[in-house]
Amino acid sequence: MMRTILALLLAASLLHSSGRAAEPAKDPVDEDSLFTKETTVTPAGKVTDDTLAAKAEQQSLALGGFINARYGYLMDRDWLLDDGGSFDDNSLFPRVQGYFTLDARLLRGMKGFAAVSLNYYPNGTTVEHAYTDPAAVPPVKKTYTEEVTTTYRVDELFVDFNLGRVVYFRAGKQVLKWGVGTLWSPTDLINVDKKNILDSSQVREGASGLKMHIPFGTRANIYSFVKTNNADNLDGLALANKFELLLGKTEVSLSALLNGAAVPVYGCDFTSRVFTIDIHGEASASYGDPAPKMRNVSFTVLVPPAVPSPTMVATPDEYRRRGEWVYRASAGLGRGFDVLDVHERVRLDAEFFYNGSGYRDRMFNRGQAASAYFAQEGYYEPNYYGVYYAGLFCTVSQVFTQDLSLALNYIANLTDGSSVVSGMLSYTLTYNFTLGLMVNGFLGKGNREYTAQGNAMTVECSARVVF
Repeated sequence: MMRTILALLLAASLLHSSGRAAEPAKDPVDEDSLFTKETTVTPAGKVTDDTLAAKAEQQSLALGGFINARYGYLMDRDWLLDDGGSFDDNSLFPRVQGYFTLDARLLRGMKGFAAVSLNYYPNGTTVEHAYTDPAAVPPVKKTYTEEVTTTYRVDELFVDFNLGRVVYFRAGKQVLKWGVGTLWSPTDLINVDKKNILDSSQVREGASGLKMHIPFGTRANIYSFVKTNNADNLDGLALANKFELLLGKTEVSLSALLNGAAVPVYGCDFTSRVFTIDIHGEASASYGDPAPKMRNVSFTVLVPPAVPSPTMVATPDEYRRRGEWVYRASAGLGRGFDVLDVHERVRLDAEFFYNGSGYRDRMFNRGQAASAYFAQEGYYEPNYYGVYYAGLFCTVSQVFTQDLSLALNYIANLTDGSSVVSGMLSYTLTYNFTLGLMVNGFLGKGNREYTAQGNAMTVECSARVVF
């Protein structure tokens, strides 16, 4: 019956088209082929959608970055507290910050990436240059300062490639994800810059080297990084390795850093969730301290004829902790709260940090010259100076309006009793243009970590466009 109906419809179609212009002959329809197939829907497993794969394999070249106009005002501690300070001790610190990226994506997961920072200081800023004195025997590394209005820096410059999508490599200058801490990451001895919550638009400088990544699905990863920063020969290379494993809701990792002549550093970290609370922690251990410490510094003035002109020479009293284990650890927890039908509108996090290699003595209370030398010659690392730290971090989205957000941070050096409180309002006019207001207050007695520079408060207004 069905075949008869189909034949009648086909005949009617031929009669209807007999009055039209002649069309190219078509292959005759095989009626049996229309009714002998039992399946009329193709199984999903046999459908091949090459759209995503084709897009992923397309070559592309993208420019991006941001420009951020920042106007900061630094208020002197003695002036604000009416303790003999002068209004002239305050300072206006304008700055235009540019960050530009070039992302070149090739076939088979190959990629090239470049990121450059350009900063313009209308009032000028001081930069330090290092050089080697060719007249000294043996060669001596020296530094000199220069007043400039424009600075630039290559933050990242690397190439991605892989071997059969099994082993992935990244060669060049890069910022690595190493450690799980909100602010403190004791296992991260690789990156050049640490996180800085007081910088409203921080751009971190990468470390130079070769990274290797071997993934095992979503269950495990192996990472290895050969760091070449400041390595004049093979014995100056640093090698970091990490094994990462996912166990249900918990991710754990073990790491080790072999840093040339310095002592090895071993680490572990984890992230997990207990009910609705996110928890994380990480710890490192080394048999001896990998970094030198300073007890004090003495200054000697050399006068002619020993030198062409009067020169001040600093001689630091250095030491290293040896023959004992040095531990550092951080732990934190956090939770997001739904407010007025907005998912995680409020986010609260807390973190504690124990720094076994920190200073118990007050190194900023030894005179202006000694304090400046201690801070400028690499002995001081912000937020890693003392032994005990604590931090509270809060973010609130859609404050009164969906375009306004708020961030509040508080970090305290529990060893010397100084702390800093920071707040930032961000108003997004469009999806890529944001106005910002950031206020930082420095609390505690003078000559402590967060009060050593003499600033009581900084206020910064910014306008940032992302492209």
